Amino acid sequence: MLGMPLKIYKGNRIVMALIVVIIISIIWMIVSENQIGDTNYWIWIIVVIAPLLLIIYWFTSVEITIYDNGISSKTFLGQKKMLWEEVTRFIYSAVKQSVNFIPVGTYYNLQMEDIRGQKIKIGNRANKMSELSNDMIQQTMLPLTKKAVDQYNSGATVDFGLIKLSRAKGFISKKLLRSIELPLDQIIDYRIEKGNFLVFRQGKRTAAICVSIGKVTNVFALIVLLDSIFKPRA
Repeated sequence: MLGMPLKIYKGNRIVMALIVVIIISIIWMIVSENQIGDTNYWIWIIVVIAPLLLIIYWFTSVEITIYDNGISSKTFLGQKKMLWEEVTRFIYSAVKQSVNFIPVGTYYNLQMEDIRGQKIKIGNRANKMSELSNDMIQQTMLPLTKKAVDQYNSGATVDFGLIKLSRAKGFISKKLLRSIELPLDQIIDYRIEKGNFLVFRQGKRTAAICVSIGKVTNVFALIVLLDSIFKPRA
């Protein structure tokens, strides 16, 4: 049972506005060419505009609600609910897009999966995606970190997608047709940089492991776990 709602995010208004502009442009094109009485032109308009109107309707039905103990994602197609403590996988990526070197925005990909295998996927369909992604990171950080720390301390291999971590072998990273193993005592640094998770080996300037954070499951919990290993509090 979900508790108290904290924030509600509606559909992406920018995308909806762009679609409206496209629809107006199509209609204006027909009017400017004096084709108002041409039935074929209007049939063509209906065929083109109908899917666009459906997309707008879908965006207007989008509602992502952040609760104190979970999240819900709703559209006219249905609703999914998930408790933070039951989340097992959280994938985050934010890629800045550009056209001819002109920035046109950031594309977000947020995915969560719970203990029952239920999935919630959120692209750029919601408004204020940066704020929403930060809320999801903060709310999932504690439960996912606790699970990762408990697994690591038990001696098990912790699965972070393309990266795995264990006390015995350190990092294991899949790369093309081979795997890279990096013992913990050889690690000098690790960080997130330009959308990639990087791990550096002692004596090397280039990263021994470089994986897009969109391919690293629970990447923020991984950072906290590594901090507890390499930067323990006094």
